[in-house]
Amino acid sequence: MTPPLVRPPRKNPILRTRVATLPPGGRSRVALGLTAAAARGRFELQTCAECGTVQYPPREACVACLSANLVWRAQDGTGELVSETT
Repeated sequence: MTPPLVRPPRKNPILRTRVATLPPGGRSRVALGLTAAAARGRFELQTCAECGTVQYPPREACVACLSANLVWRAQDGTGELVSETT
């Protein structure tokens, strides 16, 4: 006879659960395009060829029109800083 299952300890609902940071080998194949561009010294993001939406983080399909026709394009470096942390 096997021993009964032991209940896992309860989590503290007040404490924040840590989000695991994945090493490059654990990222999705789509996200490796961002890593490859950074290795070449370029900042590239996915751009939808159908509607022109630029998206981050990298995904399998466009968030606006659900097209799978996404290409990596170099960004011009302009933008708006939304948040900062130290």
